[in-house]
Amino acid sequence: MSNWYKWELEVMDKLKSQDQDFAKMVERHQFLDERLKQLSGKIRLDAEEETEERTLKREKLRLRDRIEETLRIHRNIVLPA
Repeated sequence: MSNWYKWELEVMDKLKSQDQDFAKMVERHQFLDERLKQLSGKIRLDAEEETEERTLKREKLRLRDRIEETLRIHRNIVLPA
């Protein structure tokens, strides 16, 4: 998840500890990222893997949008430690 800004990572850490659904969303995003890295490391993907890759990419993007929306909502809110 290195594409996030520092402030986003800080808010994400706080939200993960306070919101179980948000924590699951971030965890799923990380899982998808790892699986896509595995697939991209292969020289050739079979048809099933190509379908899986497309599906995972779409899901990862949807999750990123949801995570970013949550971060926008909390951008100017000071969360308790």
